[in-house]
Amino acid sequence: PFIYFYFNNSYSYLYLISIYIISIHQFFMHNTRSRNIALFSTILLVFTASVCGFSVTGNKIYDQNGKPILLRGFARPSLEWNSQGEHLSLSDYQLMLNWGANTVRIALNQCFWLAGHAGYDSTYKATVDQQVKWVKSLGMAVILDLHWTDQGNMNLGSCNQQNMADVNSITFWTQLATIYKNDPMIIFELYNEPHDVSWSSWLNGGSDSGWTNVGMQQLYNAVRATGANNVVIVNGLNWAYDLSGVANYPVVGTNIVYGTHPYDYAGKQLADYANAFGYLAAKFPLIATEFGEYNCNPTYNTLFINYANSLSISWTAWAWYPSGCAFPSAISDWSGTASTSGGPVQTDLKCTNKVPGATTNLCSSGTVTASPSTPGLGATTAPTTAPSPTTLPSGSSTSIYSDGLLNGFTDWSWGTTKVAADTSKVHSGTSAYSFAPQAYQAIWWVKTGSIDTSVYGGIEFWYLSTGSDNVHFNLVKGSTNGGNKVTSPDKTVAGWAGLTVMPANTWTRVYVDLTQFPSGIYDGFWWQDQSGVASTTIRVYIDDVKIYAKGSTASAPVTSAPTTQAPVTAAPVTSAPVTQAPVTSAPATQAPVTSAPVTSAPASGSSGDLKIQVHSGASAWWFAIALVNGNNAASIQMKDSASITTYTSFQTTTWGYWIFPSMPNAVTAPLNIKVTSTSGKIVTIVLPTLNPGATYNAGVSL
Repeated sequence: PFIYFYFNNSYSYLYLISIYIISIHQFFMHNTRSRNIALFSTILLVFTASVCGFSVTGNKIYDQNGKPILLRGFARPSLEWNSQGEHLSLSDYQLMLNWGANTVRIALNQCFWLAGHAGYDSTYKATVDQQVKWVKSLGMAVILDLHWTDQGNMNLGSCNQQNMADVNSITFWTQLATIYKNDPMIIFELYNEPHDVSWSSWLNGGSDSGWTNVGMQQLYNAVRATGANNVVIVNGLNWAYDLSGVANYPVVGTNIVYGTHPYDYAGKQLADYANAFGYLAAKFPLIATEFGEYNCNPTYNTLFINYANSLSISWTAWAWYPSGCAFPSAISDWSGTASTSGGPVQTDLKCTNKVPGATTNLCSSGTVTASPSTPGLGATTAPTTAPSPTTLPSGSSTSIYSDGLLNGFTDWSWGTTKVAADTSKVHSGTSAYSFAPQAYQAIWWVKTGSIDTSVYGGIEFWYLSTGSDNVHFNLVKGSTNGGNKVTSPDKTVAGWAGLTVMPANTWTRVYVDLTQFPSGIYDGFWWQDQSGVASTTIRVYIDDVKIYAKGSTASAPVTSAPTTQAPVTAAPVTSAPVTQAPVTSAPATQAPVTSAPVTSAPASGSSGDLKIQVHSGASAWWFAIALVNGNNAASIQMKDSASITTYTSFQTTTWGYWIFPSMPNAVTAPLNIKVTSTSGKIVTIVLPTLNPGATYNAGVSL
């Protein structure tokens, strides 16, 4: 017989295939004449295995092509309270698809499903199956959600929303999973909204509510016992919102996605997300199978969607059902007109490509036709030119932005505050790119396959912020399939610049060392707000963005070891030099020194001599100095012996130090410091070692 399997990047399925191969082998090898049959059967088994459907690996959901995806769409209620549903039709699902949805969540009632139940409807299973067929015919995924239950009482005339699932829910999932176990495009949501039970009861069952409930682990086991390997969704406590206990009470298994339900209540606001569910995003895929607000205001949904975008959280909005703000409804009529709170949902769906190019049934013929109208996660407009999967020119540096995007990069930034050609603050040329760092908005530039870390060593840009922001710079993999930021390393722009906070209203050079990222090929990068504040008066400007080839001057790796000398933390040194060469500079009355630099050391010298004190927190990656007896300096510049080949200016600060704006790589001593006075006199000092806290004497006055 022919044996068919659906497997999808799951080790458990590969294991099952291996077991069947071994079984066939052992059976036929008892008969020598059947060895050729055994070999043929084994080959046939492997090559007829289907790879269609969803799977989970790490913290991502993968599609039938093995690419990470985001599920985005709608919760479609009515089959939980009406066994025939309300306004269910193929055209209704088509309207959802027109919005840009790729997933429909269908709420179910176990009373209608289970034969012998007081609420049983013999036509219910066929009604449910018709919805599944309609949704799948449009190329969308289906989430089947156990929404209403019966406390384990088959005589309960009407199911409703309970604290937790019950023993009859085991029967429900056994039957439903048996029907749909060979269709991995269908996802099982084990229980809608658990609440008011302990975490132990949530996981393993209990009697917190005065009747026996079953836990998520038991529901999961019931599904897997049927042989179904479909992705399952496990919702948290507090009406599904709270996943904080999962760290201590995880469901054991595979192909698991954790679900949450953020609604506009106290304790379920943007500031609460991280502790409630956001913390899990680094380890598990997350989905909000419901979310919404009740006051006809789009702000809550906007903030949640932006947060979800920032962590690649899937979602289905509540609800595709016109019943007003208090429901709450994403639509205002059955024609699919967006409600006020549904506006942000529609906006995001129309600019987000959740499943790569899905325009037909995802499993049809094993191929997917690209959709030209869905540019990517968070993009507000489609790129005018489709990105080509090629690398950038391989010169020492290549411009990406200078008065506009260059070399094939396209703008997929999201948010309402971006200005692609802002002339108000410019580092060079006529314009810079700006945005307000709020609500997880981002500047995102894409060119598929362009950033190969074996070819390129660093990205340089100039950055100006009008205040204290929390903007991160990340490389991004993916474009048409949603984009996934690389979170290791995950640094603020200030962090890449070697600073704690970027100096306000000052153009600062930032260099991103690509060798710190995992080796590979990336499709772009973004600057993203991570503060999550709803609005801000701060504005960020970005200009003169370049990428440097490996081995070029700007990105050459430093090979010299850092100094191990103990830092000098005391006040300016007054003792005579011991181990350093004597000062060889000219006397103070000589004309400005423009020739060979002075090699300096900690020394007392004259009370009027210019001294440089290195900040005690200085390192090869962050460098600041203060001038002693040098307050009339007009500028300070520095170059080193390896990466900074031309003099680059320090910047003044409000805390008494001059700070080097950003270093392209770790600086290498000796360091050449050039100080220019307001009258034009120049004193050059050589720091033979990088010694945090030390004071160096130039031996001359400025």
